[in-house]
Amino acid sequence: MEKMLMEAVHDTLGGIRIPRERISGVEDLFVPGGECDRLYTQMLDAYERLRIRLGVEEEDLDVENIISSLMRIEGCLSRRMYHYGALFGKKE
Repeated sequence: MEKMLMEAVHDTLGGIRIPRERISGVEDLFVPGGECDRLYTQMLDAYERLRIRLGVEEEDLDVENIISSLMRIEGCLSRRMYHYGALFGKKE
């Protein structure tokens, strides 16, 4: 149950869940115009500039691997932080 809730919180934060499946009280950090949305857009723009600079017409697999790995690292960190929050957090 806790793992399912942890995943639901992570997916809600990341804007992955459709509105009716989002966790109440958990903010979608990728809302259009929000900080994560702007950072993601900057990352995509940088990726496009790098792809052009390298002369790659299609997706660059190395850059795709870097992005995917960073996203997986983020997932590991956020899930661990959820665990620590549940472990050390005070309920009011």
